[in-house]
Amino acid sequence: MVRGHRPGQDMYGRAVQVIWHWKRSIAVAALLGALAALAFGSGTAERVTSGRGSAPASESARAAAVPGSPAATGNLLLLYRSVQRTATDPRFDRAVLASLDAIPPRAVQEPPRSAARRVSKDGHALLVVLRLSAHDALAKTRAYHLIERHADVPALHAAGLTLSLGGGVAADDQITGAAAEDLARAETLAFPLLLLMLVVVFRGMVAATLPLLLGGLSVAFSLAVLRALAAAIEVSSLALNIVTLLGLGLAVDYALFIVSRFREELSRGADERTALARTYASAGRTVAVSGLIVLVSLAGLLCVPIAALRSVGIGGMTVVAFNVAAALTVLPALLALLGRRVDALSTNRLRGRGPRADGTGPWARVARQVMRRPLTVLGGSAVLLALMGAPFLHAQYGMRITAMLPESSPAHVVSKTLERDFPGTTPFAVAAVLPADRAPAPPALDGYLIAVRQVPGVTGATALAPGPGGVVNVAIASRLD
Repeated sequence: MVRGHRPGQDMYGRAVQVIWHWKRSIAVAALLGALAALAFGSGTAERVTSGRGSAPASESARAAAVPGSPAATGNLLLLYRSVQRTATDPRFDRAVLASLDAIPPRAVQEPPRSAARRVSKDGHALLVVLRLSAHDALAKTRAYHLIERHADVPALHAAGLTLSLGGGVAADDQITGAAAEDLARAETLAFPLLLLMLVVVFRGMVAATLPLLLGGLSVAFSLAVLRALAAAIEVSSLALNIVTLLGLGLAVDYALFIVSRFREELSRGADERTALARTYASAGRTVAVSGLIVLVSLAGLLCVPIAALRSVGIGGMTVVAFNVAAALTVLPALLALLGRRVDALSTNRLRGRGPRADGTGPWARVARQVMRRPLTVLGGSAVLLALMGAPFLHAQYGMRITAMLPESSPAHVVSKTLERDFPGTTPFAVAAVLPADRAPAPPALDGYLIAVRQVPGVTGATALAPGPGGVVNVAIASRLD
């Protein structure tokens, strides 16, 4: 706040008056609202998808719109394997049929017994390709879960068979599940480490808990919003990651501005209400402008017609909005309630001194050293960043989504098994869809397949059975790593 400002004379001063008057109500309402939002948003991970979609105007999207196209529904690969038995063994066959008969008919387009099959080169594995009846991403996931629950029948285990589910839909769901587990694990590890770091930065336990409370509120409300949006639009699991990442990061950033300034004003002798007004007019203004800039930056992702990127924008904007709102309402209310007790359990008090506002603290010394040697610090920082980013020079790009999964995941197992035991087969083949009005005659189709097989990276091209309306589907197996 500028010198000479009188609290209450502008928008920020009036906001402080309202917050000071309703501080207890604001704190209680925030707590109850966060608990309700957390209860509602706890099931968000079950309603998001991988977001691995296509732009509406892309060739893959046009192929998916053609009736009878495999891309319109999605394939689910069932891999049956036995160490002792071969696929020609009657017990192997009976166990597979029992598994296929247990699949609910509503989950697939055709009877599971009539689905395409292929035996591995060693004869100990059987691949069954099911075409899901669903079309949108969430419905495909539900159909996959339905098959997953029913297909693993006791007859398989009795005959010594194992069942692994793979393909794009299975991999997408397993990626989403792995992301949710990793997110929970990261939060479990991050909160204690973050609290320890904040105690060092804020030099006090009470002050250090405020950013975590702010981040928890923002994340809880954002998850509730994402769950509500997932009922109407496709929301990618990436939104969950961005909510946690930005929620905690911005909470620390904004709380550092506001709490530090509030403690500075108190250390200068201001009363609690005046300190809050000055803090709100300076640090509060900074938080508002910073949040607005981040919101505008993320808004551009809403124009991208791909669910994964659009979800990053939605999740990011949601958590930023809640972070700014909480930093400008709930956090000041908590500071008003705490007053000078914000310095309770302070490490400075244990050492016999309070917060420094005279520029003699450790951060002030670091700042002075940086200003004395700006070019040296800039050059050293650039070298350090370059060294940290050097491993990225060896990054390899590809389309094999199972590379994102652990080797023990079913989709990864299926992918590796197909590469090893089913030559010319890949779980993520490129499908060339030729509508009837443009489909080549049989001789020309043979020439087309020969030309496709000569494309670098292609391991095979096969014309599938004609779909509805004479649509010709061509499965192109390729190395996508």
